[in-house]
Amino acid sequence: MTTEQQEQSANPGQERAPESGAPSDILPDQEPSKSQSEKTTGKLRAYLKDFGGFLIKPKTLLEIAALIVVICYTRYAGQQVRTMNDTLEEIRKQTGSSEQAAKAAKSGADTASDTLRLDQRAWLTIYKFELPSEPRMGTPIQIGFFIQNTGRTPALDEYTETLVVSSVTEPKPPSTFKSALHFRNNIITPGTNNTRSTSETWIPSGAGMAAYINKTAKIYIHARINYTDIFEVQHWTSVCAYHTYGDALNSFAICMQGNDVDRYHQK
Repeated sequence: MTTEQQEQSANPGQERAPESGAPSDILPDQEPSKSQSEKTTGKLRAYLKDFGGFLIKPKTLLEIAALIVVICYTRYAGQQVRTMNDTLEEIRKQTGSSEQAAKAAKSGADTASDTLRLDQRAWLTIYKFELPSEPRMGTPIQIGFFIQNTGRTPALDEYTETLVVSSVTEPKPPSTFKSALHFRNNIITPGTNNTRSTSETWIPSGAGMAAYINKTAKIYIHARINYTDIFEVQHWTSVCAYHTYGDALNSFAICMQGNDVDRYHQK
């Protein structure tokens, strides 16, 4: 047995003191020395100082988050605005196309309606004039004429206006007639060509009658037929003709002017 073992056997409750120069351990329930605490605290402060540049205050974090939200919302709002503008532009294009299509459809319908009216409407004209006898000085006389309907539907409310004169030169068509309503036929059906009408009563007199007998003047008749078609559109036909003394009583030539028809085809 060594000396150390003998001493431990003699003093079993006494611990052996550490030898000089040997490291000593700090027991768990032993507090560190003041110098060790200050050293640890200093290191912690230095670490926090170095790491402090990387730390952000809570207020700054909220501001950054708010900025990110604003940026995202602005971008989203911009996309929504662009989408709405694109949609609006598309609606405008579609509206323009719809309006053009509607106008084209209306124009086509109007053209078809006008074509139908022109094709189906009544057409009245005068095709023959005649005198009952040669005019005599002071004797009233009327010139007869026949009306025909070359259209496909009846002519309604037909009436005629006339003017008879003896003249050396061809008279101009009158702007108005003396007889606003001279002769009326209520209805002239399609294909009819025997509807007879007469002029106003004319009384030959003076130098005009003498010039007519000498064949330096002629008897002129201006006649205008007024009527309404089944589409309730009013129409007219004007005719000018003249007779030379000594010719056949039904021999009338057409004047150079005063022959015309209306251009109305819309109600």
